Amino acid sequence: MIGNGYYWLNGVMADKDEILSVYSELYSLDHEGKEHTSENSKILGITDRIYEVNKEAVFVIDRSGDRSKLINPMIRDGKFFVIRGDNKRSLRLHTDSGKATNIEVIVRRTKTPYPFKSERNGELFYIGIRRVYFGKERLWLVV
Repeated sequence: MIGNGYYWLNGVMADKDEILSVYSELYSLDHEGKEHTSENSKILGITDRIYEVNKEAVFVIDRSGDRSKLINPMIRDGKFFVIRGDNKRSLRLHTDSGKATNIEVIVRRTKTPYPFKSERNGELFYIGIRRVYFGKERLWLVV
């Protein structure tokens, strides 16, 4: 939300050399009236349009993207994605496990042996990856 009930959806494509804006929409759910479209539908609509052009696209969704209403259709459609996890999310650690573990617990238990230096400000981070399961789907959790 950018203020006073308005949201901004911005779709960009990027490679190592440049960033290209491919979609931008400022909207207010309060002001759309009968034509009201949910935020989930708007986000999935953008991914559908880009996916038609580039099946290899990786969709990166930041805040509030960790929703089953977004994740399930993207898995179903075979889209590649990176989503910032929500601390309320629980995932399974093993394919045959019936127990889900909160993402914060998984993060604390994940080793982070891989150094990554930010090209923007030179800051050094250590990251780790862990196989997790969302329903029956195998995903990677990057910490």
